[in-house]
Parts: sequence; C-alpha cells; structure tokens
Amino acid sequence: MGFGFFNGAMLIGLSAMALPLLAHLISRRRFDVVSWGAMQFLQLGRKTRRRIRLEELLLMAMRMGVLGLIAFGMSRPWASGGALSALSGRASRDVVLVVDSSYSMGWKGPINTPHAQAIQWGHQCLDTLRPGDTVSLLDVRDQVRSVIDTPSSDFDYARQSLDELPTPSGSSNLASGVRQAIQILSRSSNASREVIVLTDSQKLPWRPEDIYQWTRIEDSSKRMSVPPRIWVVDLVGEVADRSNVAVGAIELSRQLTVPEFPIRIRSTISQTHPAQKRVVAHLEVNGQRVVEKSQAVELPANGEASVEFEHRFMDTGSHLISVVVDEDNLPGDDRADAVVEVADGIPVLVVDGDPRADPTQSDSFFVMSAFSAVRESPWVRAQKISLSEMNSESFQGKAVVWLLNVPTLTQPQAEAMIKFAREGGAIVFAAGNQNQAGWYNALPPALSKTLAPAKLIEVQSDVDLKLGAMRLEGDSLTAPWLERFQTDQGVDLTSTRFSQWWRMEPVAAEVVPQPNPGVPLPVANLSGEPAVPQTIPGGTVLAKLDNGAPWLITRPLGKGIVAQLAVPLDSDWSTLPSKNDFVPLLHEMVFAYSTQSTTRNVDLGAPLVLNQAALGEMVVRGPDGKETRIATKTEGDRRTARYTQAELPGVYEMRPVVGGGKTERFAVNFDRRESDLARLTPPEQEGLAKKGLVFTADPADIEKGAIDNQAPSEFWWWLLLIVIGLLVFEVVMTRRLVQGGHILIEPPLATPQV
Repeated sequence: MGFGFFNGAMLIGLSAMALPLLAHLISRRRFDVVSWGAMQFLQLGRKTRRRIRLEELLLMAMRMGVLGLIAFGMSRPWASGGALSALSGRASRDVVLVVDSSYSMGWKGPINTPHAQAIQWGHQCLDTLRPGDTVSLLDVRDQVRSVIDTPSSDFDYARQSLDELPTPSGSSNLASGVRQAIQILSRSSNASREVIVLTDSQKLPWRPEDIYQWTRIEDSSKRMSVPPRIWVVDLVGEVADRSNVAVGAIELSRQLTVPEFPIRIRSTISQTHPAQKRVVAHLEVNGQRVVEKSQAVELPANGEASVEFEHRFMDTGSHLISVVVDEDNLPGDDRADAVVEVADGIPVLVVDGDPRADPTQSDSFFVMSAFSAVRESPWVRAQKISLSEMNSESFQGKAVVWLLNVPTLTQPQAEAMIKFAREGGAIVFAAGNQNQAGWYNALPPALSKTLAPAKLIEVQSDVDLKLGAMRLEGDSLTAPWLERFQTDQGVDLTSTRFSQWWRMEPVAAEVVPQPNPGVPLPVANLSGEPAVPQTIPGGTVLAKLDNGAPWLITRPLGKGIVAQLAVPLDSDWSTLPSKNDFVPLLHEMVFAYSTQSTTRNVDLGAPLVLNQAALGEMVVRGPDGKETRIATKTEGDRRTARYTQAELPGVYEMRPVVGGGKTERFAVNFDRRESDLARLTPPEQEGLAKKGLVFTADPADIEKGAIDNQAPSEFWWWLLLIVIGLLVFEVVMTRRLVQGGHILIEPPLATPQV
C-alpha cells in the first residue's frame, strides 16, 4: 500500500490544533472568592462538576480534531491499494497523449496508417474520461509541438485538435516527448497521472542509447509527489514484410546559380529488401516531372545506389527541385526536396592590390576578363576598385569579395571585412609578390586570428625545390564544386603548371576560454543537454599541389567563409589564366561561395529568411497548407522577412500579401534515418521498462490500470465528512452546555469564612 500527499506543505496547518488549547489556558483566569452564605445552596455536586469538565475537554478535543482534519485534508493525502483506495473508487485522471508523427507512422497497412490509428485511439481514450479528468496533447516530430499544453477538460477541443494534426513527416524524438509530458503532469492536480505514447515501436525515435536523456526522465518522474504511469501503445505490432525504398537528402553542386548555367543534383536511393530491385528515379522541377531525365537504378539487396541529374534554369527566382521514386507503402521518404535560387548575375567586388597603368599588367585583368567574357548578360557582375578605395560601403550588396595580391589591410578595412563575412559574405585572398610572410600580423591579434584562414610562411618555386613542373593534384579536388575539375572529368585545370607558390598552413581551431572555469556551462537546448565550449573553426585544405602543399584553404566565419589561394590569379606564377577551365573555375567559386548568403535549404528549427523582401506583409504557406502573415523589417541595408515557426519539415512558400510578387520557396530538411524501420528489440524494451515504461498492444490495459487498486486515490472527501460530523456534534454539545446553564466552576482557592 502506498501513501503520500499532493500538498505536503499544508501539513504545517496541523499547528493550528494548538489554538483551542491555548484559548482554554488563557481563559482560565483566577478570581477572588467572596463568601456569601446563600451561595452554598447553588454549589454543584462533585459528580456534576466532573461531568462538565469532561464535556468541556471533549469539546476542546473535537475543535482541535476539526482543525487538524482540515489541515490534513488540504494536504491532499492519497493512497494506493488497500481499503482506503477501495473506498475512494476511481481517481480523477490527468492524461497526456503523446502522438508519434514521424513519417514512419504513415506506413500504409492493410486497414489504415498507424498515425490514423493513433488519432482514432485518441478519440477512444477521450470517450473513457469523466468530468474532473483532464487531457493534454503533444505532437512529437523532430521537435515536440505542444498542441494542448495546459491540462484541459474541454474534450471537444481535444477531439478537434486530434483531427487537425498534420500528416506524418520528418523524424521524431519520443524521449523528449515523454520528458515534456512529465513536465506537464508536474503542474497537474489529479491523483492519477498518465502518459500515453501512441507509436509504431520504431527504435530510432526512442534513442535508447541516450543515457543522459533517460536519466533526466527518470529523475523528473521520481521528483513528483505521484510518479506518472507511462504507457506505450504499439499500433503496428510485428509485420512480416516492411521492405521500403527511400530517397536520401539532395546534394546540390550549388544552391545559388544563374540562368542557363548547369547545376548538378545528386541523391542516394536505398532499399530494405533481401533481393535486388530495379527502381526508376525521376527529377521534378517546380512540381513538374522532367520525363526525359528519369533514370533506372539497380539497387542491391538491402543496399543503395547514387543517382545524379543535371539541369539548367531559364528563369530567375527560387525553384523547387525534387528527386522522386514511385510510391510504396511508406510515401514519406519517396521524395526529397531542395530549393535552388537563380539570380540574374551575382555581384562581386574585385580589389586590385597592384594596379598598373597598363590594365593588362594588373592582377585583376584576367579575373575581370573571365567574368565579362561569357555572355552578353554576365553571370557575374564584377566591380573593380583599388585597395585605397575599399571601405565598409564597398561591400554593400556584394556576395563575394576578391582581394588580389593585396599587401596589407587597415584596421577599419579588416573590421568591415569581418562584419561582411559574418553576415554571409565570402572573401577570397589570392596571395602574390606583394604579400609578406605573416602579413596579417600587422593587424591587431583579435582581427588577424578571426580573418586569416592560413599562415603564409614563404614563397617556394619548382626550380629551387628541383621538383620539375608542379601541378594540381586531381584527387584532392573533392569539394562538390571542384569535382568537375578532377583529372578524369575536367578539361585542363590539373595540367596547369605552377612555377611559384606560397607555402601555407591552415590555422588551427581555437576553443574560446570559459569566463568562469568553476561554473558549469549553461543548458544549450530544449533537450537539456549541457552547452559545449565555443570553438572557432580552423582552416580546411580543399586543393593541393603535387607535392602535397595546400593550394586552397577555406575557413568559415559566421555565416560566411574566407578562402586563401597560394598563387595570384595572373600569369606571373602559373599558366592558370591560359587554361580553358580558368573561367569555369572562377564562376564555380563565385557560385559556391555565394551560397553562404542564401538560406533556402535549412534544418528544422532554423528561421526562414528572405533578403530583399517587398514592403509590407508576407504570407507564409507551410507544408500543411496553413498560411501565416509576417511583417518585414529592415536589417542593415536589406529589407528582410523572417519566419521563425517552421515546425514541420517540407516545402514552404513565401509571397507578398499585395502586389503579386514572385513566390519564394524554402525547403526544411529532416533526419532521413527515419527510413530505417527497425523496431525496438526485446532487450531494449526491457531496458526502457526499467525506466518506468509499460509496453502494451491492448488499449484496454490502460483503462484497467486507471481503475485498479494500485492507482493513487485521494480520500480527502472522507475527511470532509468526518469534519462535518464533528462540527454537528460540536454544535450539539455546545447547545447542551448552554441550555443546561452550566459554567466552569473553579475549585475554591481558600476555605470559605463562616
């Protein structure tokens, strides 16, 4: 038999039991006795006085008992099992329905999907609730959506909320959902508290290996006055065949491009089936299938294969790209989406560090020629300035800044460049003969550590090192935008001869010192995991020469990126400008690094940001078809629309409320591991059962558990009946004493005088 209190602090009220006793002691005042002969005929007998004193003591005890029972009842005592629980009957229930809405719940079974069964089961659960019971509702996906956060007795609203749940999508985190459900129940008031998880018993959402998360859940449950019962309803059970074909996340050669410029779309098709299978992968652009680009893919047993498409966009704007396979029993992973932004020319700034009277001798000559020699309407709109002209205003509206053989920077210039990169811009340094080893050391240490992606050590040459002709190592070009220039795919980039180059070393990553080493780091996110120390990323080598020396090093900086080339982009140190791949290389570099400023493909929870938004309000349409209005505001030199409620994975559309502007698209990504339909193994279920979870496939078990004698039951109303009875008895005794004309007679303190 269990016993406890919901409001244990109210037991302090038991001290009020002393009030009647104090009142009795205070009222016992002693009086002088004046002898009067006639009083002897009014004195009571000894038996009568004893009876009156007993009645008064009994009356005082009843009053003390009434106060004690009131304080005891206000502490809300409960009992589970035993006679008290049996007498109390079924306790009022606080129920939290936790619905698994990952896309595995969209599996098309013989009758219905598990998600539809979960909604149906939720309605059946609501039918079992009575007046006084409450219900809450959590929609668990990659993030937990609190549909009904405060326990509610409005069951009609709960039914409506169940019916309005969006279709399954993305992954889910049931461990986080259970913890949030326990937090809701910690604020509830009924004696019976239950968490009911409706799921397909897939392993991934439970995170059984996350010991930290489950320890927090266990501790939260134990801290409650009445630990909740956590039920897990398996809506699928064992299914003989759950083979599935899934499309992996889309990889784009670039997210920002220009009209008529080719873009490569790559994805992975996988299957969970013990036999080889042939599937057809389709490419869709803005919802329209490009039939001539469909590809047949041979999938090995329980294996995967890559698929790649190439496409050219003719119009500017944001375009939706989709890789699709024919629908199977799990349609949630039969397609993958991404958004490509097509701009009418990308604005860049070219800073010439060694301008000459003869333009053909300037470091910027070949770069400017490459950007203007492609077509009448250039894909890259380049503006050239000298180093002395560069200031913070020079970066406005630019996507990439090229610094060609720039010998030094002033502190204001460096600060402006850091701000530009942190806001999403890209900076490319091309070192040449004007640079000195450690040139960035002239800047304050805080700026040089932030801005420099590499250390310039010394100039080397193939003659001094006696290495012969030095070229690019084709196998080192593994970045997506560099793959087309590999030896077996490119034209002639890897045949470029380099006579001189800067020996460079990438800067190392740095950990920001903790301000107070003795103070624990704060909580980083809603899952309760502790924050990790902040780390400044180091440089990454993207391309090498034949001797292993770095040729291109990059480093992220805020939302942007900083790159360092080991050679200038003229003909002094290499034959690079004479190669056919020179122009495509510079364009690919611009497109790849301009992507830093676009945020059309984001992870779940990240805001959707539209730069250069129209005046007034914007309408955002989510994957569930619901529309929301948001206001635009000015951020720096841009007018921006920012949507922070992207709680569902999928495609979002944003357009002006008035004016009929273009529809801008965004893709919110999710964890594709959800395609793994592996169920919890018996040992994993046993491990979770030790944490307090009860697995069942029969919903009737839950209703039975709510009314069995192990469920906590309050019995304060029994105490209320006793208090009422004592009050009635107290009134009767008081009337009896008063109507009898009796008062307290103290024994004489002295012998009366005759």
